[in-house]
Amino acid sequence: MLHDLMSLRNDGAGSLYWNQRVLAGFPAAALWSLARALDVQHTDVAELVEVDPASVSWARRSEPLSANVSNHLLRIGMAYHRLYATLKEEDAVIAWLCTPQKAVGGLTPIRLLGTDPGAETVFAAIEAVPAPKVRVVRSEDDPVPESRVRSMDDADEDEASERESDGYDDSDE
Repeated sequence: MLHDLMSLRNDGAGSLYWNQRVLAGFPAAALWSLARALDVQHTDVAELVEVDPASVSWARRSEPLSANVSNHLLRIGMAYHRLYATLKEEDAVIAWLCTPQKAVGGLTPIRLLGTDPGAETVFAAIEAVPAPKVRVVRSEDDPVPESRVRSMDDADEDEASERESDGYDDSDE
């Protein structure tokens, strides 16, 4: 998922891989890809990462984005990815990132991801986001097989394997 958000082939894993990719600069398509995931215009993402929206047409070229812009996009992508692992719904992820949250002092989380201290605050708040409660409602007309009801432990295991399969190891953050 994180590779897709950054318009990258899944050809590496771990923090050192991501560091190398940021320094090399993400492809310009990362700006559009993240805009699609957030359901906003690419000019909105350009403003967020402090790129002049009037000059955003440069991003369609083959030149990579700067390391600073790539790093900012990666933080947004990491926040999206971590939230999705917990909330399991894109709309819920977007709503949490794009609206003020008490857990980050009433500020909008996505706006804090441009700095290291802001990103640390957002990532800590994400760790405290509870998984949605799932309520199984059964009726005699539409029984749900027991095999389709998952425990929260199963969901935690799925989340861990999803993070591993994406190639990002956040254990050394």
